[in-house]
Amino acid sequence: MKICGTLRYLADSEKIKLHNAILNTTLYEENYNSRIKIKPIIIPCYPPTINSPEQTEYSKIAVKNMNGRAKLITGLKPSMATEDFSFFSKKVKTSYVWLGTRDTTHMASLHNSSYDFNDSALEIGMDYFKQLVHTRCPPVKRGKK
Repeated sequence: MKICGTLRYLADSEKIKLHNAILNTTLYEENYNSRIKIKPIIIPCYPPTINSPEQTEYSKIAVKNMNGRAKLITGLKPSMATEDFSFFSKKVKTSYVWLGTRDTTHMASLHNSSYDFNDSALEIGMDYFKQLVHTRCPPVKRGKK
């Protein structure tokens, strides 16, 4: 029988602990002549996405500058839903932002056959990105010609 799975962790130190725990389980089973033989093959996969405090502060300022058009929710539990972004965040400082799209007629989550993208989220998303750019690069005030 073959059992496969993935290891998910929120810090590189946890990755090392998980790998060691699996390898130690293998050694334990071999030392006691267990009928269960474990041959772990650990393939490096997705690192966790860790938001940069500096970039996250820019995101917070952008939301606050939207004058109530968006709601800032902090303190969310860590999520492993950012696989591709996690590689990017290993190279540059990042802040992963969730743009909520639910309302009374758009309740199905992503990857659900009933999912229907809430088009009204586009305007809020564009305003957020505009504010984010202005947070980092304030608009230049031009005089009259």
